[in-house]
Amino acid sequence: MLRAAIACPDAELAKRLHALLVEISGVVIVKSVGDYPLGEDLGRLMRMHVPEVIFVSVERLESASELVNTATSLLDGVQFIAVGRHADPSALLQLMRLGVREFLSHPFEERPLIEALVRVKDILDRKPVKADSTDRVYGFLPAKPGCGTTTIAVNAAVAASRIADSPSLLIDSDRVSGMVRFLLQLDNEYSLHDALERALHLDENLWPQLVAKFGPLDVIHSGTLRTGEEPDEGSTKHLLDFARRNYGNIFIDFPGIFDKRELEALHECKKIFLVVTPEVPSLHLGKERITFLGKQGMKDRVEVLLNRHPKRPVLQLESVSEILGMPVHMAFGNYYQEVTRALTSGRPVEPNSELGGEYTRFARSVLDKRVAQMQPQKKKTGNLLSLLPGSLSMLTAAKKPAN
Repeated sequence: MLRAAIACPDAELAKRLHALLVEISGVVIVKSVGDYPLGEDLGRLMRMHVPEVIFVSVERLESASELVNTATSLLDGVQFIAVGRHADPSALLQLMRLGVREFLSHPFEERPLIEALVRVKDILDRKPVKADSTDRVYGFLPAKPGCGTTTIAVNAAVAASRIADSPSLLIDSDRVSGMVRFLLQLDNEYSLHDALERALHLDENLWPQLVAKFGPLDVIHSGTLRTGEEPDEGSTKHLLDFARRNYGNIFIDFPGIFDKRELEALHECKKIFLVVTPEVPSLHLGKERITFLGKQGMKDRVEVLLNRHPKRPVLQLESVSEILGMPVHMAFGNYYQEVTRALTSGRPVEPNSELGGEYTRFARSVLDKRVAQMQPQKKKTGNLLSLLPGSLSMLTAAKKPAN
């Protein structure tokens, strides 16, 4: 699908061009403006819509030239097709010097338009448009339900939104039992389903309606239970592509069901934080998930988070690492009362509390802020692995996890 934008002050000219483009399959008009957007308006258009080709009127040549120059600097590879009522040789020469190679004169006809689009598409196939977008997409995946993954994802995203240099977004992708809406007491009626349904048409007017605000953090919650067909699978990537262009940090809370949509989103993540707790079922399923992600080619992105780690653990961090076959990136203490107070009040964990401090340190580590990473405890209390039930001991039989 070729993404096209129109910048044309001549209303009749723009209407005729728009009507012809709508009839051509393989072209989608992402934006049409009745002027020459410049400055922040042009920047927003390029960032929000990422047009691959811009139809620009030569009615006001100076403004058209400025648009071409600025748009090229904002979006590498974007192509242009000049349009106008008359083919002024001097105007065409000036535009050619700026890299514009196509011109269509009114009245527009379908055949020359299609031929121009084919030539543009050929250029784009060889050199696609490259939009600035973040790679800071972080997924939070539970070893099993009840590990506290959502609590970590929410509090990490809230902490990151306070300390990050760029805007942050939290997405609750659990469409069956998502808890983000409840945890943050959000009342926005739109949800992830609505965002996916409109993924091809997201813009600066629609997006603010889809996201809920929690302080500086933007949130897309999973909404309430609903029946009916889900949006097309491909809309997941369109949604994340849009979010990448408009946020510096994206946090996704996954349910851990590994359906097609979830796997597609997991592949977009820079890091996948697998949340485990120091109990037999959690560690067993955590190891299985690490093995599964390895088979999907994502093991190098997995980091283990140990939740509800007691002050006097039976199982030390290094023993957990040995069982899972990979180190624990960070452990969060078992602060039941702090979490309960937060849940009851519909707020994140108090940032000045002990657990809140751990979430802040974790957020700083995720954002590559300077912070000392928690190290495994050195003290040992004998061979703890020998104390584990036989079913769990078998997890440690293989020194290296399956890839």
